[in-house]
Amino acid sequence: MGLGSIAFLLIGFVIISVRRTDLMDVRSAYISSHCFAERCDPYKQGDLMRAYIASGGAVPADRQGIETLGFETQNLYLPTTLAVLAPLSLLPYELARPLWVLLTAAAYLLACWLMWSVASEKSPLLSAVIIGSYLINSGSLISTSNLGALSLSLCVIAAWCFMRERFAPAGIVCMALSLALKPHESGLVWLFFLVLGGTYRKRALHSLLVLALIAVPALLWIHHTSPQWTRELQANMLAHYASGGVDDPGPAAALNRGTFVITDLQAVISFFADNPSIYNPVSYALCLALLVAIVYPTRRIEPSPERTWIGLAAIAALSMLPVYHRQYDAKLLILTVPAFSSLWAAGGRLAKMALVIEGAGILFTSDLPWAFFRALIAHLQLPTTGALGRLLIAILSFPVPLSLLVVCIFYGAVYRSRVEVSFLATSSR
Repeated sequence: MGLGSIAFLLIGFVIISVRRTDLMDVRSAYISSHCFAERCDPYKQGDLMRAYIASGGAVPADRQGIETLGFETQNLYLPTTLAVLAPLSLLPYELARPLWVLLTAAAYLLACWLMWSVASEKSPLLSAVIIGSYLINSGSLISTSNLGALSLSLCVIAAWCFMRERFAPAGIVCMALSLALKPHESGLVWLFFLVLGGTYRKRALHSLLVLALIAVPALLWIHHTSPQWTRELQANMLAHYASGGVDDPGPAAALNRGTFVITDLQAVISFFADNPSIYNPVSYALCLALLVAIVYPTRRIEPSPERTWIGLAAIAALSMLPVYHRQYDAKLLILTVPAFSSLWAAGGRLAKMALVIEGAGILFTSDLPWAFFRALIAHLQLPTTGALGRLLIAILSFPVPLSLLVVCIFYGAVYRSRVEVSFLATSSR
């Protein structure tokens, strides 16, 4: 764990130090929240471009840099996100940037160590190897410092607080902040706690109350300063998700994503039907069916820690599948390690299956394998058109969503079986 933590910091900060361009995700969030605080329109590209230049941002000279800046100044963050970041955006960018990067790194490290503190009770060495190797392959969380990194870390920290019944107020605030930053990152985890009932439900409802304390003033503020913000946000989303756009899950953009591949099922379904009116509903329907299959039986029994960790493992993988996420968002899979640890300690065929499936999920959402693979593609100069081009698109698009789907189905099936056994035992008494 110590070696993994050191490597995580070294790799992340080395990438930042050798990179010639600024952290666009950080500056984009900074200027959007600064606009929000200063009462300009954070969803209007012209306003954000002026804020970008005023914050010291340099206009790129190359075409790719100009295109990237164009996308980064099309704000997709919700008003709740901007409200959370507003205090940081009032600092000079030269100070806000390192603070944000350090906060991102510290939060993820804390989340990983908390997960190991749980998993080490059953399988200390193997769980340390898994989380430590994942840390080595998570430098992208620092090098991009995308909001998803902090959101997923806060979600994991909140889950630990709820499950351990320790530092409950801190867990409530962490869950609320995670939901405010990226609701699609932690929303299903929150929903799972809500359905569990008892103390877990109270914690979920308290988190919702804290979120409301953030959301209501933010929505009133944005409605006053930018009355057309919903239309502008929708236009920005259409630009990002258009065919060939930077966030397009379809095959038209598959070769341009670099190492940050798409995690949602749309990336797979669009390979066969590249039409949003087809791949979006199909993806939503599949994920809804999985969610119901996992969550519905929960109401029948009193939750136990071991079963709940297994359910959380399924939900963590499922969270990456319905809507847009990138490969670095899938680091939420550290939430699966306590469940894997308990299954491994029990031994038997299920333990071996858990090792293979957990290992595949960790491998395909890691940084270094994708970096080496992209470097190999560039070196071999593989064709990007024709049958071989389609095969290359499939190789780039399929592994992450499908591995997450398998992780979700596996832990979901184990969770359902444990729930059914407990329910039958309770009924017989």
